[in-house]
Amino acid sequence: MPTAMAGGAMQPLPASAPGDRFSAERALVHLKEFAAEPRPIGSPTGDRARDHLAGRLRAAGLEVEIQRSVGARSAAGPATFGQVDNIVARLRGTNPTGTVLIAAHYDSATMGPGASDDGAALAAMLETVRALRDGPGPRNDIVLLLSDGEEDGVLGAEAFVREHPLGRAGGVLPNWEARGVSGPSLMFETSAHNARLVELFTDAVPAPRGHSAMVELYRLLPNNTDFTR
Repeated sequence: MPTAMAGGAMQPLPASAPGDRFSAERALVHLKEFAAEPRPIGSPTGDRARDHLAGRLRAAGLEVEIQRSVGARSAAGPATFGQVDNIVARLRGTNPTGTVLIAAHYDSATMGPGASDDGAALAAMLETVRALRDGPGPRNDIVLLLSDGEEDGVLGAEAFVREHPLGRAGGVLPNWEARGVSGPSLMFETSAHNARLVELFTDAVPAPRGHSAMVELYRLLPNNTDFTR
């Protein structure tokens, strides 16, 4: 979420930026704290990441709960299931008329620390919360879903939608996910009938990037993200 322009390119704000502004440099500090080793579902490192992230959100003043459940994915081939520990945090709005649900997953694949997939999104979440707390506060409730088990079949998101009241409450859902390790942030997946949402995205984001072909191509791929749920 860089907001400074230099030579035509967006530049990240430093740690010295005003408190109510998002700073990528401040977010990077969070990333280095928890994305140093793989965090697969059910691992001790995943448990440590869960406790660290939940503690950070509680310290920021959010209402935090751990949703422990069993997520499942049916498939034509082998099905997958597993115990998940979703982190669900709420920042109350000043005069809410709805809910903005921001989702990202804290588990990683077994072969790497997942700094991109999806650690950078989690670090951005923490910095976003800090900036919101330093500002006048959001009008609507902000709910953060830090899901577990995404790499094994979006198991945490499945359990959240199936069991948690906030998973069935409706609202706007930005899902922060990784498709690569470099380059600008892109909108590559949306819900159907997306014209109004795309208009809102282009109006609200300082340098929006995306393409309608990306959305259609992604729907043809066998990949899933938490947004699929």
